[in-house]
Amino acid sequence: MKTIKNILITLVAFSTFAFTSLGNTEELITGFKTGNAALIANQINGNASISLNGINNMYSKAQAELVLKDFFEKNSVKSFTILHQGESKDGAQYLMGSLVNVNGTHRVYAYFKKVGDQTFIKELRIE
Repeated sequence: MKTIKNILITLVAFSTFAFTSLGNTEELITGFKTGNAALIANQINGNASISLNGINNMYSKAQAELVLKDFFEKNSVKSFTILHQGESKDGAQYLMGSLVNVNGTHRVYAYFKKVGDQTFIKELRIE
């Protein structure tokens, strides 16, 4: 029993470390869970590639917020779950999740780029 408890504590600690290494993902996750476009757009520095249901464009932070706000107004969020997150061999960081809304389920992919000591969304896909 003690071993299981130690393993669970280690897993929770590792998960927390992994999320902080991706920057401010808590704000991003909260944005998806609540349908708050501003919280998600705050994770963009400069321009980001955003793909919504197969339509892909480059958007500034302000434009991204408007596009995401429109998406969430049409697709009221029920839940958001992280499926996987990590870092590739070449150092690219990513997060994959499942967004459930009134119109169905969408896969969410976020790719991050490090700028100085901070990490920002470079590409966001909601499919």
